[in-house]
Amino acid sequence: MIKFVHRSNMKEAKRTFKNWAGNHKSRLERYLQPETEEEIVEIVQEAASLGKRIRTVGAGHSWSPIACTDQWMVNLDNYNKILSVDKVTLQVEVQAGIRLKHLNQLLPKEGLALKNLGSICEQSVAGAISTATHGQGIKIGSLSTQVVKMRIVTGMGEVREISAESNPEEFRAARVSLGCLGIISTVTLQCVETFNLEEKAYPLSFDEAMKQLPQLVQSEEYVKFWWFPHQEKVQVYTYTKTSQAAARQIPALKWLKEQLLDTYFYGLLLKTSIAIPALIPTINRFSAWVHFKKTKKVGTNQILTVPVPPIHNETEYGVPVEHAVDVFLQLKEMIKQKKLLVNFIVEARFIQADDCYLSPFYQRDSCNIGAYMAGEKGWQEYKTGFEEIVANYKGRPHWGKEFSLGDKEIKGLYPEFEKFQEIRQRFDPNNIFVNDFIKRIFGIK
Repeated sequence: MIKFVHRSNMKEAKRTFKNWAGNHKSRLERYLQPETEEEIVEIVQEAASLGKRIRTVGAGHSWSPIACTDQWMVNLDNYNKILSVDKVTLQVEVQAGIRLKHLNQLLPKEGLALKNLGSICEQSVAGAISTATHGQGIKIGSLSTQVVKMRIVTGMGEVREISAESNPEEFRAARVSLGCLGIISTVTLQCVETFNLEEKAYPLSFDEAMKQLPQLVQSEEYVKFWWFPHQEKVQVYTYTKTSQAAARQIPALKWLKEQLLDTYFYGLLLKTSIAIPALIPTINRFSAWVHFKKTKKVGTNQILTVPVPPIHNETEYGVPVEHAVDVFLQLKEMIKQKKLLVNFIVEARFIQADDCYLSPFYQRDSCNIGAYMAGEKGWQEYKTGFEEIVANYKGRPHWGKEFSLGDKEIKGLYPEFEKFQEIRQRFDPNNIFVNDFIKRIFGIK
């Protein structure tokens, strides 16, 4: 039976949904955790009969209000198993609620791995692909491009199996759907054999990093850039496949770095910077001195991920890769001209073009630049200034981050926006999977 959690007997934690960043929350009428596809169908059919709306949530690891609703929320944490493994095609079918961190633990036991990973692996598979979560490498697509087949429960309570072979247009829409085509039930992912990576990290001057960026992006399979504003070093990270064995991690040292240094101590520095903004340039220089070092290590593909950072604000836009340096230079100048005090890194990652209609990387190799800040003072001015810069290069927002664009601006950024709208209306004619965020994106009244 479905585990319906009614408002009257919900625990307090389930009465209010709050995203990971804590900047969006909503009061829930029902919180549901199905364990089978049949239960998901039943939920949708009941919602349709009662005129209720549904949003699906995994980890809620977002900065946008994409999962918020004041009606029914479906969480798939109890629908989280690997259903099949095909070691000939290297494909794995999973229930959509499985978290990436859990999948990353299970796949190596089958000799398999995901080709690319985002920085964070807390998200569910469904949530990650619905927002076009990506990794770092111009020769590799986002996680959505690793999807080869899906099952979706539509707004009519029907189960649709979708693949590139059977229904290519719907497939291109479903791989990045913002959760508005239906509830994703199962996902078949194209994996690769397990592999190790050698991470090389080294600092460059800001000017030298900008000079080398175009060449590094094309020559390295995986690469990213970190820059703390108010100082002149950029940390470059490259990852190369290797036959070397992954370094054995000593639990105590891992805890020391990830929990004590990366989380607690860095969090303390951020709190200090929020309380005393005048110290931000000094703190950033200190942080760069501590973290921006020449290092080398070998790990599994999970070396691409980082520990969950302290809570902060994030906006992120994808621009054509050939304009990455222009955006970086203008962002640095904007921070200087507006005399902003920015206490978090600026990050650049690179993603291969794809054919997903609402993907920020649709038909163009992209550089995704993230502008981050802890605390609220100066954040809106920083975000607005950044958005004005990327708008000059037709920047497309990351769906899980903060952005201010509405339907008119977004429509101009996505060539197949109307095609997606048509498919959305076909899958959900009664707008069951609509919330205020989806209304804003598609101009729904």
